[in-house]
Amino acid sequence: MVSRGSHFVDGTRCESDSRSAFGTTAACLQGRCQLFGCDGVLHSGKVWDVCGVCDGDGSTCSLISDSYRGGQAKEYTTFLTLPVNATQVRIINKAPLFTHLAVLVGGQYIVSGAGSIAVNVTHPSLLDENHLEYRLYLTPDFLPEMEEVIVPGPLKQEIDMQIYRKYGKEYESPLPSEVVIYKDKPQNRAGNALASPTEAITTQQTTTPTPTPSVCGQLFLEESGTVDLQGVNRRCTVSIGRPLDEIIHVKILSSSLDCKKKEYVAFF
Repeated sequence: MVSRGSHFVDGTRCESDSRSAFGTTAACLQGRCQLFGCDGVLHSGKVWDVCGVCDGDGSTCSLISDSYRGGQAKEYTTFLTLPVNATQVRIINKAPLFTHLAVLVGGQYIVSGAGSIAVNVTHPSLLDENHLEYRLYLTPDFLPEMEEVIVPGPLKQEIDMQIYRKYGKEYESPLPSEVVIYKDKPQNRAGNALASPTEAITTQQTTTPTPTPSVCGQLFLEESGTVDLQGVNRRCTVSIGRPLDEIIHVKILSSSLDCKKKEYVAFF
């Protein structure tokens, strides 16, 4: 940024006190941060529609959905490529304890990419029109609770969204992710939008643990095989070990478990 005496040069990007509407620009004018509409006119009030068209009616793009259930342990897997001109992108991972998101732009990671979950990132900056925001939300115990990626768009280049699994899918709890994207409708030679929608881009990701024990069903124990939980007559608290270093604690009812044994290794 360049200042002129006590003021910044007119046109220097700034951050207004109120959140700018989609497509408006906050810029310095005579020493004050002013809002310009998407048409470049001061205080015009004109904004981009959901498709990224100035003062549009939202008819030139489509909202689309799909689902994804893939991914490999210890690998980054591309589950979605955001196309050029995609707008209003919002991607959520609601259970990032055993998975995390990564973002790849032009072959370079800007979010994660080194096998561990990222911290909050804004790329390249909040003042850039084509920026990307990544936010990590924590529980009161400072554990990952939710990941969120927001890209207002319209995108100038493709962006690859990836998922990393700490373990294989068979060890995971349900991990819902949601992606919301708007994409341009195809146009005819005259430049008019066609009525037919484009292919689905919005993604919902859900993985289901297998095998799934029913309530008071079965636990698969390394020491003693399958434990029959029928004919219950006492309550035991056991530690159920995830593969490697993850430990959770559950309460089960059983007449055959050794309640004095401190730890069982279970796969479920």
